[in-house]
Amino acid sequence: MAMYMKLESSGDKLPDFMGWSGLKELPWFWAPFHSALFAIAMAVVLPMLLAGAIGYMVFRSRITGVYFSIITQALALIISILFIGQQPYTGGTNGITNLTTLFGMPLEAPSMQRALFLISVLALVLVYVLCVWLTGSRFGRLLVALRDDETRVRFSGYDPGRVKLWCLCSRPGLAG
Repeated sequence: MAMYMKLESSGDKLPDFMGWSGLKELPWFWAPFHSALFAIAMAVVLPMLLAGAIGYMVFRSRITGVYFSIITQALALIISILFIGQQPYTGGTNGITNLTTLFGMPLEAPSMQRALFLISVLALVLVYVLCVWLTGSRFGRLLVALRDDETRVRFSGYDPGRVKLWCLCSRPGLAG
């Protein structure tokens, strides 16, 4: 989403950090982010695909506990170093900054700030309602059983790896 916002605020010019790093034209993988719909879709799809690939390998091997924590922390560090090291494409340690507009409206406008606040409150309420519903559902009870005794869940006919993979891929904020 930041890529879309940076392209929108830069207009027809190359984003500033790319010029500072010596790039003369927009990289091919930045071009689709001129579209807001593409940016929104990629903000959802890319983290899910990354989580799915990592989760498939980890849960298929039945890695749990502290080893799972070490692997996820190591992967987070690797990805962070990768993004920081690609200064011409990501802005490096500064990241993508000076975002001024969203969908053509200035971020400083009181109406935009109010809209973003209301969207945040609505998202919070929806997530809360989803959590209340989930904890009372059959799937919620399966998650509690999986947390308490994974072996028993496996003997009950469920595949713990698939359940964990679904949870890993569907949780928000995994890649950022």
